[in-house]
Amino acid sequence: MALHPDFPDSPHAVLDPEVRWFPTAETLRETRPEKLMPPLVAKLRREVKAFRDSGYAGARPTSRSLLRWWFQEPHLLERAAGRREEFRYFFAQREAVETIVYLYDAAGVRDKYDLMRFDGSGAVSAGMFDETWRRFVVKMATGSGKTKVLSLVLAWSYFHKLYEPDSALARNFLVIAPNVIVLDRLYKDFRGLRIFFADPVLPDDGFDGRNWRDDFQLRLHVQDQVRVTAPTGNVFLTNIHRVYAGNDTPPSPDDDNSMDYFLGPRPTGATTDSKVDLGAIVRDVDELAVLNDEAHHIHDDKLAWFKSIQDIHHRLLQKGGALSVQVDVTATPKHDNGAVFVQTVADYPLVEAISQNVVKHPVLPDGPSRAKLVERPSAKYTEQYADYLALGVVEWRKAAAMHAELGEKEQVSVVGTDAFMEFVESIQAEGVTLERAAMGEGAAPLTPLVIEVDTDNDQKDLAALDIEIPILTPRTYREYAPLAGLNVADMAHDPLPYRQFDVEEHRTIVFRDATTGEAAHTTTLDAAGVADYRSAIGYFAHTLRKELRLVSGYDVLFGALKSFVRTELFGQVVDLEDPNTLRNLSEPAATKRLIETFKKAINALTVRDRGGAEIRDTITVSHTRPFVAKDQPYLLPHKSVFNRIIGDSPFELEFAQSLDRWEDVATYAKNYFAVSFKLDYVNAAGDVAHYYPDFLVRATDGAVFIVETKGREELDLPSKMARLRQWCADVNRAQSAVRYDFGYVDQPAFEHYRPTSLRALVKSFTDYKEGK
Repeated sequence: MALHPDFPDSPHAVLDPEVRWFPTAETLRETRPEKLMPPLVAKLRREVKAFRDSGYAGARPTSRSLLRWWFQEPHLLERAAGRREEFRYFFAQREAVETIVYLYDAAGVRDKYDLMRFDGSGAVSAGMFDETWRRFVVKMATGSGKTKVLSLVLAWSYFHKLYEPDSALARNFLVIAPNVIVLDRLYKDFRGLRIFFADPVLPDDGFDGRNWRDDFQLRLHVQDQVRVTAPTGNVFLTNIHRVYAGNDTPPSPDDDNSMDYFLGPRPTGATTDSKVDLGAIVRDVDELAVLNDEAHHIHDDKLAWFKSIQDIHHRLLQKGGALSVQVDVTATPKHDNGAVFVQTVADYPLVEAISQNVVKHPVLPDGPSRAKLVERPSAKYTEQYADYLALGVVEWRKAAAMHAELGEKEQVSVVGTDAFMEFVESIQAEGVTLERAAMGEGAAPLTPLVIEVDTDNDQKDLAALDIEIPILTPRTYREYAPLAGLNVADMAHDPLPYRQFDVEEHRTIVFRDATTGEAAHTTTLDAAGVADYRSAIGYFAHTLRKELRLVSGYDVLFGALKSFVRTELFGQVVDLEDPNTLRNLSEPAATKRLIETFKKAINALTVRDRGGAEIRDTITVSHTRPFVAKDQPYLLPHKSVFNRIIGDSPFELEFAQSLDRWEDVATYAKNYFAVSFKLDYVNAAGDVAHYYPDFLVRATDGAVFIVETKGREELDLPSKMARLRQWCADVNRAQSAVRYDFGYVDQPAFEHYRPTSLRALVKSFTDYKEGK
């Protein structure tokens, strides 16, 4: 995991902004942190630190009292068997609350324009904010205590409104969960207002001259169990479906029951039917704060979730008020295109939570273990996923025994369907290295393999072994505006035969993924036998947007796909309303032809080369942060800053041994993912992609070579080499202090000629470049 050397192990330690996790090379920490994290966070961390160090100067008296009580007063809480234990909030929880208080009290933030003052990237504009009210997003790793943050924010808003004469906050709260699973967890904490008394949320009566506990008068309303409400002092705890009347949406991780997404569709039930219009009730109060748990579901101003909150705000405006504040807590505050919510004001990433043992270390089954899991055809979940459940039980028993022996070593085995595993693997974007291990009977937990700069080896001169790599501005980019220029008549393809299917084959039509062959979309004819071609065309449009990472253009794609299917795909004009057309469209050959033809046309239309590049920064290999790798063979190098060299293949280790041995090699490094040196290029499919060259090598004469090693050639190799050639030309044009060159090491040729020096290898580089 890429962490600063001074990052503390304790989750209670106050974190200096200068030691926080940084999602790229350490050399960029000082110069441009805002461009690689939520744009408001870097500046806010520094200002909140000054706010904290000043004793909360600028905070209102109520806020200052609460912050002192929560984070500076000692707390001994009653536990089981009469024991009393010290309680402290995690720093991540503290920083989130301090940031919100600072923004409201000291900075006077009222809307998006005030928030924009904290942008350190220079890239934030008013158009990036969908809402017109005060909204703060808190990013916290799952399991790090988001509910505790909500409880503190709720109490702060309540007392602020009660004790501060001109407060614009609220004593009514709409607490929203995205689904019934999260709702049940929240209810356990909020039932009987338990969390406010079990934790030191409420100061003792008499603290700073206030009767906090006597004055804290709240009534909890859960889902449809709404009693007559008092004008103030209400907590409406609900899932999002009670606040809006929306249409059915495709399964996603945020549905009322996420099993639909991870385990497949299920019959529609009545879990979201509402007997009481809670939306109307919360819209009828005069003051309101909205608190969202797991709030990644509110990511689009076109969705019903957003519109419902917007409607509440508008009704309050009509009565001379406003929505006082919206606070969202989530581990993944991202839009569909991957962009982080611009309203994010505090960030406690997963890599920090794992390092401080706030959450467990995830370990996934390796390839052979996952290959043994078979989804069985059955209507019963226990039968359909019997293999997954059995493996989960085995791993649970092994983990229990291991934790009993090791005490604090926290590790969790993650077992699930392919969709769930893909969801889990997405956390790697936050700097977390996922370990994969053999699982099941007879497979023991593996000891982590740590790769890091070899600072404990006094036999190495790390300064002499360091390598510096320039970072250039990207040459390749995607321009979205030309998408409207798609012309289906110009799309070269071989027409498919238009087959005739019988009536039974028309009834239920399954569209399968062109790559995996798995069912991806199903449509059934209605009672009148009418084919819904729109559903199929929509499926193809969504697939293209996802695979090409298009942030817009659905309507353009839908229209072009519709026209292409009607006039071009089958070499004749076909009737889209004919069930036989829909059945032809579901054939794997048609799916593949549509996707490939449109991807090629879209890439040709939108992928551009800027025509040049310039140096924007540098990567220094010695600043690579430690990371954990799976257990595998490794080399203990003499000529590298790293403590170990691991490879994707035995050949990479063999090549590294040669570099370590050759006299004309001064130093080398494996270009690990953590080094963060990657190149943008256009792959064989025409997509904008990135790749990581294998080795960085500096010769004794000072020249630096970027080396790609391959056991066998791959389809994208020519494109990668062409891009690497261009990169070297660009960087040598931009500077002259160091000569940068590149090379390709072919395993068969390497094993045949057995070069004995870098000089001899460079000769083969030259031969390769000249086509010899």
